[in-house]
Amino acid sequence: MTETTVGREPVQIVEIVQPLCANTFSISPCTATAATGGECFNTRSTCQDPENYDGSSTLSLLFGHGNLADRDISGAPYVIPSLVSVSTIPSRINLASTDRDSSGLGQRASVTAVFEDHPGSDKRVDPYVSTRTYNPLERGSWWTKWLARNLYRYNIEMNVYEGYIGQALGSMQKRSYVITDVTGPGEDGRVNIKAKDFLSVVEERKAQVPRAQGGKLFRDTSASQDRLSVIGAAASDYSAAGWIQIDDEIIRYSSITSGAQGTIVFRVQTRGAFESTAAAHDVETKVQEVGVYNNLGVDTVVEDLLTSFAGMSASKIDTAGTFSEEVEFLSPNIVKAIERDPRSVFRVLSSMQEQFGFLMWWDERDALVKIRVLRGYSSRDTTPVALDDLSSFIEGSFRIDDMPDRRVSQVWFYHTPHNYHEANLDSPEGYQELLVYADLASEGADQYGQQSIKKIFGRYTTSQGVALSTASKIVGRYRDVPRRASFKLDAKDRSIGIGDIVTISHYLDVDQFGVKNVTRWLVTEAEEEVPGEVIRYVAEDITSAGIVADIQAAGAGDYNASTSTQFEAFIGDADGLLSDGSLCARINA
Repeated sequence: MTETTVGREPVQIVEIVQPLCANTFSISPCTATAATGGECFNTRSTCQDPENYDGSSTLSLLFGHGNLADRDISGAPYVIPSLVSVSTIPSRINLASTDRDSSGLGQRASVTAVFEDHPGSDKRVDPYVSTRTYNPLERGSWWTKWLARNLYRYNIEMNVYEGYIGQALGSMQKRSYVITDVTGPGEDGRVNIKAKDFLSVVEERKAQVPRAQGGKLFRDTSASQDRLSVIGAAASDYSAAGWIQIDDEIIRYSSITSGAQGTIVFRVQTRGAFESTAAAHDVETKVQEVGVYNNLGVDTVVEDLLTSFAGMSASKIDTAGTFSEEVEFLSPNIVKAIERDPRSVFRVLSSMQEQFGFLMWWDERDALVKIRVLRGYSSRDTTPVALDDLSSFIEGSFRIDDMPDRRVSQVWFYHTPHNYHEANLDSPEGYQELLVYADLASEGADQYGQQSIKKIFGRYTTSQGVALSTASKIVGRYRDVPRRASFKLDAKDRSIGIGDIVTISHYLDVDQFGVKNVTRWLVTEAEEEVPGEVIRYVAEDITSAGIVADIQAAGAGDYNASTSTQFEAFIGDADGLLSDGSLCARINA
């Protein structure tokens, strides 16, 4: 049974991946002891030997609608028939940060699952159910007991599977989230669980770079002192080596050791770093770690922010794809980031996206964070799925809208901060340099008749080249009013997801002669409107971004209209044309 099977019967299954201790109660390394029936439940909040808790194991809890009670689904040997409903809000990509009503990271995907509470026999959820001295069916309910045993239920994984009766669980469409909120059960017997995609870990209140510390100077220090004693913190609160800030001075240290009277001692390597001034400091002055990324690649910084500060597993990052994208399109972009005070990872990543011209999103299908540079269609992209008005779109669902509020005729890119300890980097006054890239023709009375200015505060770059590259890409794509298409597809096309490129041919999109266009679109939003049946999409026209062609090596041969590919760049004539009259490639900034 698949998306193309006639008579398919849709099904939804929700999975909670519950952390579970790998130890067995009272058996080494677990040292806990209790009378028979008093064992833990192998969860952290019920653990009786916290020092030896091993949370490396998990328990898969599968929930489905009541009609699954007697249906066979391969890979799902036990489905709890208490699922009432599932509703989702999809991710939304914010291309070039041109949507002023959305952050640079766009909209986070979220899901709400509603469950019916019921008596629970504790089978599968209680490893020691056979030794209990009571009947679990006579105590509490399934959800009240699960909540009591899983106090640390937030940020654990929840997956939504959407497929068909007769289809194996592993073949169904899987979307991954982390639990953020649980309410109920109320007197109506309902439990509501809300979850967001994995990028929610970078939200303002959850992840900060650098982390806030409580350390303070143990005594007055001079401007030349090379040992700094700190109290009120442990060595583990700080990086083993790095930078700290005391008042306005940034100090590089090489190590931390234990000192007398409960202090930790920083061994100083450099005083007055990053254009700050070495100075004397008073006792009890705050000692705050400084986040520094000095001349590192974009991919390196993004991965470190997600893993070191947001706590995301590296396995959730599309490292191979990100590295490939970075090498081909982002390699000249070097990050110089100095964060003196704790700043949300969310804001840092949003700023980096805008300054270096890339997109980042959570791919629910592959359960990975992905990156794509703001660029045209290239040979590294998968061949686009071709959609047309004859066989693709659900009738009456297709429309194209202009987005005039996202037009950009000028980019003002401020870069190269005056310094990192006094300057306000959220205002023009904080920067030494300003690059203005403008398409003045588009502002003329015979075109749009007005300016549309986008300002970028490049706190993470000192490169005029980076500013020019990003600004030219944005203006090149958005000098004309961008277009958005919305449409619905049958589940047979559900393989299309966020970040994919599709081509569209539709009678509502024609050229000046009335001929249907064939244009390229980047999918920015995808939602299963009717699970297993109808998928709603939103896409943005990227045809104007063109083709990224590879300059041919010496001796590669001349252009041949019948054999040369669109990704091969050849030198054209004085008018910029190839031998068959088509436009040749051009080198963009």
